Amino acid sequence: MPVNNLPILFYAFQKFPEADFTIIADYKTDVLEKYLQAFGDKYNYKIIKASKKGTISGIKEALSDFSSEESFMIMWCDLILSNDFVIPEEKGNYIGISRDFECRWSYIDEKFVKQPSKENGVAGLFIFENKKIYIFVSD
Repeated sequence: MPVNNLPILFYAFQKFPEADFTIIADYKTDVLEKYLQAFGDKYNYKIIKASKKGTISGIKEALSDFSSEESFMIMWCDLILSNDFVIPEEKGNYIGISRDFECRWSYIDEKFVKQPSKENGVAGLFIFENKKIYIFVSD
C-alpha cells in the first residue's frame, strides 16, 4: 500500500538501508515477489511465505536464521517510523508505544491489554535482545 506514492515497506527500507529484512507474506506473495524484484533490488531482503493464514505464523520460520544471541526487530507492515526514531544503543527488549495515533492494544503496567489508546498504544514495533525472550505459541 502506498503512502505519498511510496509503498509503506519502502519507508522501512529507506530508514534502515543497510539492514537485512525478512518479510513474512501471506497474501499475494507472488505479486510482492515480482514487485520487489523490479523495484527493491538495492535492499537486502528475503521473503518467507507464511505456512498458515496470518503473518504471525511465519515468525518462527523467520527467526530460524538468527543465532540465539542475535538481536532483532519485528515491525508491522503498516508502520511508518518517524524521522527521529533511532534504535536504542543499549541492549534490551523494547516495545514501540504510540504517542500520535490510536492503537487497538495497550501496554500498561508491563502487560498487554486489549484496550484502545493513544498514550499507551502498542504501535507494532518490538526489539528483542535475543531469541531467548521470544516464546513460540503452538497451535
